[in-house]
Amino acid sequence: MKLTLLQQHLLFLAVLPLKTVSSPVQFLQPPAGAILKGGEAIDVQWKYTENSEPELESNRFSLYLCAGGNDVDTYELLTPLIEEGVLKETSSLSTTIDPKSGGESPNAYFLQFSIDVSNGTTSFYSDRFTLTGMTGAFPPHIVPALQSLSDTTAGPRTFNNLSKRQVVPVPPGAQPDLPYGEQVGPTRYAPIPKLPPAKITLKSAPPLFPTSDFNIATTNLPTPTIMTTISRPPKSVEQMENTAAPADPPKNDMQRFLKRWQD
Repeated sequence: MKLTLLQQHLLFLAVLPLKTVSSPVQFLQPPAGAILKGGEAIDVQWKYTENSEPELESNRFSLYLCAGGNDVDTYELLTPLIEEGVLKETSSLSTTIDPKSGGESPNAYFLQFSIDVSNGTTSFYSDRFTLTGMTGAFPPHIVPALQSLSDTTAGPRTFNNLSKRQVVPVPPGAQPDLPYGEQVGPTRYAPIPKLPPAKITLKSAPPLFPTSDFNIATTNLPTPTIMTTISRPPKSVEQMENTAAPADPPKNDMQRFLKRWQD
């Protein structure tokens, strides 16, 4: 049986080995299967593997808390832990997880380490762990995947999102077109003013939105607590003496050659 030129090319491509992407980041904390408590300080630690620089196209990364299954459509990004971090400048994090971020399920949580690339992001994942004391709820579409995990502690595989960057969804109510008093969540926006009409007909107009409520402190406030601490690893520089012999001075033959062409 004779193969056409196109068929030969397709057969050649089919037998080529697929290129695998090794993770340049290895998580050390929390360990696989760890049981942690929401609302308390949680230590996260990772290290960069050797010769990881050639594999990285950018020095920017983000770290997210995730929950769900191991397939792309079965897990959800819940909370950003680090946004627009700089690689090699930090390898540890101490943070507090809001108990309202999700629900309770064995080995439901893991971390996503996303590195910016030229046309998207490349994400690497930690092992799974459990958070107790959580008072929130999981998104409905990831609940079936959580129920099928059983004793699985391995996180998802490396994922290349080359079509668009993964962005944490905006919290409900954190929209700039809602009145400030009706917004909820950690991020709130001032109302956007409307465009003025072509002709002014009213001498006065009622306010579009009610005034914002606030409380004035009449006594000393309690000491603020630290919610998140990011520490940089120490840097060291090694000095070495150059024991190589200095270069020989120019030989007379070369000097005569250069002088020959001076005219």
